[in-house]
Amino acid sequence: MYRFYIKSTMVNDMKPTKLDDYRFNPKRVAKGMWGDDCSAIKTTRPRASFYDCAGHGGYVVDPRVLTNEEKKNINKDIKPEKLYLCVQHREDGDYVMATDYRHVITSWEVGKAPRSPTCRVDRSLGSVEWIEFPVYVFEEDVDYSILEHHTDITLKEFEHDPIQKKKTEETYKNWIDDKR
Repeated sequence: MYRFYIKSTMVNDMKPTKLDDYRFNPKRVAKGMWGDDCSAIKTTRPRASFYDCAGHGGYVVDPRVLTNEEKKNINKDIKPEKLYLCVQHREDGDYVMATDYRHVITSWEVGKAPRSPTCRVDRSLGSVEWIEFPVYVFEEDVDYSILEHHTDITLKEFEHDPIQKKKTEETYKNWIDDKR
């Protein structure tokens, strides 16, 4: 079970957002995975983001923009990373009160362990729990080919480039061959 602390009767510094309307910060995920100084590059599908960061780069994709078939095929090759959302169950629905990005951060400052997450809420409005929220991450060297093979998502600049499509398919085939 995921550990959490709730500070009751404190006003939350994140605006409560209906769970169905919630959007995580893909740039924050990219920075956690690949380092600071990230630049976004346009893709062919909204909420499927590509970042070129100081240390590396790749796609960060909200699973809600993928079809069930796309997710099924992608999950055969790669599993999503996990964010944790502090969700309050209120009479009028479930609200995201905070997001814990720590599990997608690949490196910590030496000597500084991550703190336990906190979620400040008014407990009188409903019960609270931390839930897992999947986020697909595809690094730019090889994993990008998994996403591009199973979907129509690509960088806008390569949308109509048959040479890039062929390169992507070759990269995917080599990855599958190496995996077996």
